[in-house]
Amino acid sequence: MAAFVLGLFAIWPGAVACGVIALVRIRRYGQRGKGLAVAGLVLAALWVLGGVTTLTLGGAYLADHPQATGLPGADYHSVTTLSPGTCYDPGPSSSPGAVKVLDCAKAHHRELLATPALAGSGPYPGQAAAKQLAELACVQQEFKLLVDPEALRAKAQLRYFYPSPLSWQAGRPRAFCDLARRDGSASTGSLLQRPGDFTAEQLRFLRATNRTALLRHEIEADISTALWKPGPAVAGQLAQADRTEAEALTGSAAPADSSARRFAAGLASADRSEAALAEELSRVGDQSGWKTVLARFRTGAERTAVRYWEVRDALGLQLRTG
Repeated sequence: MAAFVLGLFAIWPGAVACGVIALVRIRRYGQRGKGLAVAGLVLAALWVLGGVTTLTLGGAYLADHPQATGLPGADYHSVTTLSPGTCYDPGPSSSPGAVKVLDCAKAHHRELLATPALAGSGPYPGQAAAKQLAELACVQQEFKLLVDPEALRAKAQLRYFYPSPLSWQAGRPRAFCDLARRDGSASTGSLLQRPGDFTAEQLRFLRATNRTALLRHEIEADISTALWKPGPAVAGQLAQADRTEAEALTGSAAPADSSARRFAAGLASADRSEAALAEELSRVGDQSGWKTVLARFRTGAERTAVRYWEVRDALGLQLRTG
């Protein structure tokens, strides 16, 4: 009886002790009350389970909502509550995740680019996999949202933040991608580019080549850890994108200037060679084979990069670090 009453009122240590003692006495002396003793133990177990669940979910909430623990001041917000396009400065180191939201027209140090949901599901895959998924998601958003990602990389750094085990287990695996100047200085105005900043010919070239540039970055990310397995599928996509790019550079996206057109033809030829290497890379079945073929692929990719920058220079797509 005592175990049941204590379990009913969440005094689970006492419920466990009384329940165990009662069961021992019942077995030894044949006394009644076994049902109440067992019920008390069950109630105690339920209270413990409920407490653990509350702590787990509460920890996940606080990890994603640092404002619940107290922000440095009224001007601060949790970065997880911000929308893409928001400009801000990081908060003090004593309040990780807290940021001070600022007008983008005024001096600021960071700009939130995107908050993509990650494709992962199930149990937490480990820090290395979570970092890789976040990096890939942010690079994909970079090429989706920016007109000329390669140019912006000369002056800005894409930063990514990966989810904690608690936020993953709570069903909210999401990356946070922001931009900051490489030299650490403040920006005035948005770092994002506008199509109106480019000529029609430049836009045609960028639209023809950004897909292959993204896939090359993805392949490099896939081998940055032991998690190489998505790589062959990405390599297969790159082989097809290389062929599509080569066709565009000698057709619809061919530059009007004769010098730029000659460089574009050279890039198209390099694309076809890279496509053959990417096809080989897509057929590997183990990490050792992946690394071996990747070394040859990188050599070919370097030649393609030289041709790519020749066309950029001819079209006036110089890098500006200011």
